[in-house]
Amino acid sequence: MSGMSSCSSQDTAVALAYLRHAQTLLAMNQTRCATALLEQATAWRQARFAEAPLHLPCRCWSVGVGLDTGQRSVNEDYPFAVTFDMPDVRQVQSQERTTVGIFAVADGMGGHAHGDVAATCAVHTFIETLLPRLLVCRATVFHELRALLTEGVQAANRAVYARNRQVGADGRKLMGTTLTTALCVGSLALIANVGDSRTYLFRQGVLSQLSSDHSYVFDQVAAGRLAPDQLYTHPRRNEIYRCLGETEEVAVDLFRRQLLAGDCLLLCSDGLWEMVPDPSQLAAVLASPQLSPTQMAQRLVQLALAGGGRDNIGLIVARYQPDPCGNECVPGAAPHP
Repeated sequence: MSGMSSCSSQDTAVALAYLRHAQTLLAMNQTRCATALLEQATAWRQARFAEAPLHLPCRCWSVGVGLDTGQRSVNEDYPFAVTFDMPDVRQVQSQERTTVGIFAVADGMGGHAHGDVAATCAVHTFIETLLPRLLVCRATVFHELRALLTEGVQAANRAVYARNRQVGADGRKLMGTTLTTALCVGSLALIANVGDSRTYLFRQGVLSQLSSDHSYVFDQVAAGRLAPDQLYTHPRRNEIYRCLGETEEVAVDLFRRQLLAGDCLLLCSDGLWEMVPDPSQLAAVLASPQLSPTQMAQRLVQLALAGGGRDNIGLIVARYQPDPCGNECVPGAAPHP
């Protein structure tokens, strides 16, 4: 494949990811976000879609997206999910494909100072940095994926930081955003986190928080200086000390898990976890065998609204169910519980 046709395929893949997610949001009547995605896809790629080096959607992932403004007047949350099957670089002469899931939730800050712009800018930059590079190298081992994921988050941070330098010159309030992401290749899940949006793993009835909040109260609770329930009641609970857009480079927390069949990832803003302080309520929804991830996402949004809905609610439920006849293990990735 020539360099030109390779770039064409990568551009097409990004456009397909945007269009797929726009379809999800249109089904949820999230017209503003869906329109932004359609515009982004058009700007990114206007050529044929037949050359895309990935198959959308993939069978190993089922995904639900939840988004609600809550009691706020502006929606500053922005969830994004895309799953696909990518040609396996280890099997050049075969038709084997590697399952990929890319999930992200951003919670913008700044209100009418364009927190929604910060969240959208961060997620789009993250996808446009990560996805083409992933398709070029077809990375399947931990150190390669870690580098790709880190660069995607850093690029998102630089994009928001650059916007802040522009608006700051006009004397307007600066914007920022949290970002929690999961890059899943085969059974390997890599989580990156900045801020207090969270990624959870639900496995066999147990809900575990994988990410750590970059907030004053979370650190105080972790150090034993505050009781755990003060995460939801302390007057400084919304103070975070790390976000995208504040500095040119940002420290990124990375976490690694090996997925098992039936595992669910839950990515969400504080509009969910702060409104539903009892994690057993979240676990009960994710444990419901009769619910699809789309229905789970809807139930979780309703729980947050019932809990007060004082903030925007953005979340993704992604359930991993590999083909029992397929091989979804990733070489170079030792099992991690």
